This record gives sequence, C-alpha cells and structure tokens, in this order.
Amino acid sequence: MTETEFNEQIVGQTQLKKKLALYRQAFKRTSVSPFFLFAAARGGGKNHIIRRYVEWLRDQMDRERKLFEVNATSISNIKTFFDIWYPKMRDEKGILFIDEAHELKPKVQSMLLTICEKSRNPVRQYRYEDEGEERTVTFDFREMGIVFATTDHQNMDKALLDRLDLMTIASYTDDELYQIFEMNLGGSLVDEEVRGEIISTFRGHPRSAVQLANQVDDFLLGMGEEIMTLELWEPFLETMGIHEMGFNDTEMLLIKTLGEYGEQSLIDLSAKTDLTRGAIQQEWELYPKKRNLISVAGKRRLTAQGQEFYLRNWVK
Repeated sequence: MTETEFNEQIVGQTQLKKKLALYRQAFKRTSVSPFFLFAAARGGGKNHIIRRYVEWLRDQMDRERKLFEVNATSISNIKTFFDIWYPKMRDEKGILFIDEAHELKPKVQSMLLTICEKSRNPVRQYRYEDEGEERTVTFDFREMGIVFATTDHQNMDKALLDRLDLMTIASYTDDELYQIFEMNLGGSLVDEEVRGEIISTFRGHPRSAVQLANQVDDFLLGMGEEIMTLELWEPFLETMGIHEMGFNDTEMLLIKTLGEYGEQSLIDLSAKTDLTRGAIQQEWELYPKKRNLISVAGKRRLTAQGQEFYLRNWVK
C-alpha cells in the first residue's frame, strides 16, 4: 500500500494520519512499532485505521507484518495467550491486535504490563508457571508487535495505560461521513437531491455511514433499481426502519414511551417497553441521549428537544 492509498482509505483524521506516517517511517528504520492504544467510541473507525496502518507497514528488510485480531474476552488467561496468540506473533512475525482491551482479565493485563514495558531494548523476557513448570518466553519486538483498541480505556489498569501510546480519533464532519458512505456503496448511485436526506440520518460515526451504504445497496437491488432518488427515499426509510435523525424502531419506542408517560424509573421504563434494564442502559438510550432528547438524572425523562421531537412525531 502506498502513502496515497493509505490517506485515501482513511477519511479525515488529518492529525492522526500525520502521526501514523511518522511512526511508519520510524518502523522502516527500526522494525519496532509502539504499543498503540486506539481509544474511541463504538463505530469510530478504530479497527479500520489499525488494519490499514499495519497493511502499510514495511520493516527494515521491506517485509510486511501480518495482523492477528482477537477480542479481549477471548484471552481468558495467561495460558491462552501463550498457547494460542504468542506462537502466531513469533512464527509469522505478526502484530497482535487486541480489541476491547478493557475486557482483559486483571492477570492478563498484569502480564502485558511487563511485556509492554517502555524500553529502548526491543527484546524482553517473561517468565510464568505452566502446569507446575516455569517457562521463559522471549519477545523480540523487531519481529512482532502488539496494538490495542478500546471503547472504555478508563477501565483499564492504569499502570498498563502508562505503557501505551494513546491514539484518539477526531470527530467526523457530515461531508467526511458522506464520503465514507459513498466509498462503501457497492455500485449503487445516489441522486444529488438525496444527499441532504442521507446526511440527516447519520449517527455521527463511520459505522453508521457504512451500514447505510449497505442498506441502500440491498434496497436498490431488491427493487431492481440502480439509483437512489428522492422518490425512493421514503419507501427506503420505511422498509429499513430508519426514522428522523437516524433513530431505529427501538429508540423511537423509548422516546414515545417517555412522551406518553412522562418521567420514568429504569425499572418502570423496562416494564413498559419489554426491554431489559441492561439493554436500555448499554444500548438503546445512548443515541437519544447523544442527540439530547433523553436526560438521565436518576429517572429518565425527555428534554425540551425530546418533547418537541415527541410532539412532532406522535401528536397531530
């Protein structure tokens, strides 16, 4: 991958791309990559950026690095790490990408704390006990690497955080999200008149733009059409269950329930919507809160903007 291709495949993020380009040049000279921690909200493009960066890397001998991806929940203990993931890094000169790193078990984080110690020496050893026998494992970070990503870095071990180079992702403009949307269309075309309508349904992160592009492709394919026009836009929204501001049916149910019944405890809101309390807290209320329609201060209630939204959509 060339630098031009790298920059084209990552929309926006000017400062981050400059930073990664600098690290890439250093890697070309040393074959050593920092222990990055990419911290951003869900859907912010962390995985995409990491994949493209590793694809771009070339070491001192112009060799590529293979990327191995694992969710932190799959590394249940130190033995799992050394039985499964360490051999891949060692034997295939790979970079291990640990996603949702805040989910790592405390003992695994402590182990990584030692391995990822900041040192100019790229070689370090780790000793651990395996079924009563002491093992010594060598890490040569000229031949392998580790990067992390998380949506909740404040819940990681603070000492481990000090070992990692924090990389943050800037917010995306509407034009950048639309560019991502266009890049992910699988051959479908979009009439310029629909551009504003499409932008109005973005949820503020690249994943929503990618998902919308896939939905447009599927809808047009099913309809036997090639171009998304203004006439097809409303049928598309209705078919896909997409509402004003990009809300889905379940988020609309929350807003409607609070509009009808007023302020609700989490237990009462769960009972009235048949949604679990955990699902409401961890999923369904997040985007309405982000758009300032729902306020959570002990109980859930609609904000002034939320009341306007409710009246506009359900009270005629």
